[in-house]
Amino acid sequence: MKNKLLFLLLWSLQACRSLPPVYQSNRQIETLAKDPVSKEYPIVTWEYSCIGEYQKSLKAFDDYYRITRQTIPYPNISLPAYFMAEDARNHIIRKSAGEKIMIINEAHHQPMHRVFTESLLEGLYNNGFRFLALEALVTNSKINETKLLTLHDGYYTKEPQFGNLINKALALGYYVFGYEYTDDPTNRESGQAKNISAVLNQHPDAKILIHCGFNHLVEDKHPSGIRTMAQELRQLTGTDPFTIDQVVFSEHHDRSYEHPLYKNFNVEKPAVLSDKEGQLISLNGDSSIVDLRVIHPPTQLVHGRPAWLYRNGQWKNKYLDNPEIRFPATLLVYPYGREDENSVPVDIIEINNPQEKALVLPPGKFIVKIKDRDGKITRTMIEVE
Repeated sequence: MKNKLLFLLLWSLQACRSLPPVYQSNRQIETLAKDPVSKEYPIVTWEYSCIGEYQKSLKAFDDYYRITRQTIPYPNISLPAYFMAEDARNHIIRKSAGEKIMIINEAHHQPMHRVFTESLLEGLYNNGFRFLALEALVTNSKINETKLLTLHDGYYTKEPQFGNLINKALALGYYVFGYEYTDDPTNRESGQAKNISAVLNQHPDAKILIHCGFNHLVEDKHPSGIRTMAQELRQLTGTDPFTIDQVVFSEHHDRSYEHPLYKNFNVEKPAVLSDKEGQLISLNGDSSIVDLRVIHPPTQLVHGRPAWLYRNGQWKNKYLDNPEIRFPATLLVYPYGREDENSVPVDIIEINNPQEKALVLPPGKFIVKIKDRDGKITRTMIEVE
């Protein structure tokens, strides 16, 4: 199992460097799923996530574990007799006032995690955070100068919610940089830590939020036995990072793949737990030690889309009523005036009829690029109030 986990870490790095930065249709992804190599690795789930097919992405991820006959190496966690749920966003923002380095992770197929990280940005900025480090962003990206994320700035970053996270950070005034290390995959964790440390050395008073994938934030007892980016960074900087896991207590398509404790939590929004004295329950166990675990509730659909996309009502649903569309059609949405073909869309959906599902967008004007079943491309402007 340890060798398998280490191999997957290295393979995912190589895969994401070579996959083309394009959006595939449901039909294309279904064809991809039949490919023997794709079955063996989670490419299909990533591609589904990039076109807004969240439920299909969850299923493909669980199918990947079933096909490869793997079990998810969850930490063995015990709950106290009493606990209460607290708003995770509020707790993390309060905690950030006294922190210098915070690390939060994601599962690469769950854009929900990116939306949650995005929800923290303004509060952390108000508490002095000015740097956002992203594993998924190429290290030579020019986004701080151009203020425009392109399809060539990374593989995972082509997913619309990742793009929205980055654009929100840039708008707030964060310096956003990539820290991935590709020179020697066997030294990936230490290489990542050195890239982050180099920026901190140039800005010794900086407060930094680091967004990574899966277990790079583990501070002790990584399932593979490796020293992680978080461990290496603590050694290099002398600062103990505050680490926030979003992966362990998130939903799966197949409930049997969820952490055994997940069913114990009846929360309606992202939560953390505290005890009778109001002290935080870290939810650590016998492995994968972190400072805090966020519990994400099961997703509810609103107008055919995950409720968390609406960002507590700040974003709105919008249907596209165009009788000339030949279905199925893919809709890619760009801010009006910035509809560069190389930029990352604000939202993407594939629909089989006008009312199947809604776009979910912030207030403003947008250009919708419509690609119909025959490959014909048209554009239309919409406004969200």
